[in-house]
Amino acid sequence: MKIKENLFLFLSLILTINLSIAQDVKVTSTFNYLNYYKNDNDKEALLKAKENIDAASIHEKTMLDAKTWFYVSSVYALLAQDKEYSHKYPDAKTIANNAVKKCLELDTKKKYTDLIINSIKPMMTNQFNTSIEKFQKGDYTGSYNDIKEVKQGFELLKPYTKFEYDTFIYQVMGLAAFNTDKKDEALENFIILKDMNFTDASIYKYMYDIYKAKNNNEKAQDVIKEGLAKFPNDEALRIEEINNTLASGDQYATIKKLEETILIDPKNSSLYFALGTLYDNIKNIAKAKENYLKAIEFKPDFADACYNLGAVFFNEGVDRIKKANELPIEAATEYEKLRAEAKDLFSQALPHFEKVLTINKDDFNSMVALKEIYAKLNMNEKADQMKTKIDALKK
Repeated sequence: MKIKENLFLFLSLILTINLSIAQDVKVTSTFNYLNYYKNDNDKEALLKAKENIDAASIHEKTMLDAKTWFYVSSVYALLAQDKEYSHKYPDAKTIANNAVKKCLELDTKKKYTDLIINSIKPMMTNQFNTSIEKFQKGDYTGSYNDIKEVKQGFELLKPYTKFEYDTFIYQVMGLAAFNTDKKDEALENFIILKDMNFTDASIYKYMYDIYKAKNNNEKAQDVIKEGLAKFPNDEALRIEEINNTLASGDQYATIKKLEETILIDPKNSSLYFALGTLYDNIKNIAKAKENYLKAIEFKPDFADACYNLGAVFFNEGVDRIKKANELPIEAATEYEKLRAEAKDLFSQALPHFEKVLTINKDDFNSMVALKEIYAKLNMNEKADQMKTKIDALKK
């Protein structure tokens, strides 16, 4: 009985040793198949490598060996990069990244650390480039999915190596998340970039937009201030600062900020138009005209600026007529003077409204103004023609 028990134990030991050896052989076979694939482009060899390493990764004798997970990451990184197999095994990148993590955890002697980094880097670089290509084509969801995996791999390897495109990972991740309405993730990545002193002012604009969407106006304004402290000449940030100031109702403070921004961007027609509108609002007509004219100088087809400039002259003319009509009958000289000034102002308004119609032939408000001006200037035929156009538009 004793002999039989010892024999049983001996046979069990042999079986255990053989099973252990068998699993080691599978890891070694994986290595050989990988070489066949790399050297001879043997597609079947990569599948054989996968078959062997899959078995080794779940066997108790090899599943806690860093070497096993090094080869898991190597095999699945190659599957992810292979044009044919990447579609067949869509989770290959995720499996490769998880295997990297497992290998690094088990590799207490750092035997495979450098090897696994060199193995996984090409896959990450390839996926990073793919993410950018998808983003540029407008496939924001695809870009987000790719860059998210790259980011996970990057953060896993960050303690062990340096990546030359580290800031771009967070930038693409932030932009892809922003464009797929994952605003919290986008904000997280933009904050990381900010803390890394990323030299692109646009991240502050994106952060501002996110905070505004969250109705966190205090944070939004703080971000604009911080952004302008680093990028004082950035137009987008200055425009948002101007909008914030305008929203507060302080037109004089807004005028000041607009004038400061124009010093930085002196040919921006939109800035002159906004400044002209504000001066118009506070009844500084001379300054309003000056800025509308500047807006038109830098953008001759700026219909709104042309209309507003015409309206300034027109309203001044209407004001002169009103004053003339309020004079006593004995103030004939003053009356004629005001009427003459009104006629001159209507004449100055005329070409600006006509310019609007060359830009937008169906601009109703300009037509109404022109009909009035033609009538006041005794241009009756043109007044009738304009009335006909207005009536046609009303139908």
